[in-house]
Amino acid sequence: MFFRDRHLDFLEFRLWIGIWVFVFLIIFVTFNLSFLVKYITRFTEDCFASLVALIFILDAIREILALRKKFPINYQPNLPLDYSCLCFGFNKTTLNNTDLINYLSNTTILNGTLQQQCKIAGGFLNGTGCDTPIYSPNVFFFSVLLFIFTFFICLGLQEFRHSAFFPTKVKRRKKKTDDFQMFVYFEFRFERFSVILLF
Repeated sequence: MFFRDRHLDFLEFRLWIGIWVFVFLIIFVTFNLSFLVKYITRFTEDCFASLVALIFILDAIREILALRKKFPINYQPNLPLDYSCLCFGFNKTTLNNTDLINYLSNTTILNGTLQQQCKIAGGFLNGTGCDTPIYSPNVFFFSVLLFIFTFFICLGLQEFRHSAFFPTKVKRRKKKTDDFQMFVYFEFRFERFSVILLF
């Protein structure tokens, strides 16, 4: 998504990352700069973990807004919607389905799929309702509810980890992997959006 939006080549980008990492590692090894690790504190780890969490959250919000464009909301529900649309001049020999040919010839209301079939058959659309969007706000609102509930479940689980439910011995137990692990995250996905959970 990042590379497609910015018209970048993924493999070329990764190649340059590898070259820069190689150059820095050669410099670190040449001048024995491994002592700089002592300056990496918990603050640095938290900043990096916050950056990763922010990227995931912004990506989830971007996906929610994309759902809003794909499944629009009717902000004026009291106004009647006009879906009258006719298909003219389509080639009947390109369509093998006789029911579809009869439907395209006789109906005055075409949905998005039938409009595509009319264009595939070489026809053109005419009518005041050919450009009227098909509103389906339930998808967007349900996705927003899932987004919000998942966020609150994540907060609840994080608070549950530090609650009095667990004894102090369990909460303060240090694992061997804690030194090498900046954060553990679970990614919940529904449709095409994700929310990150940080521990």
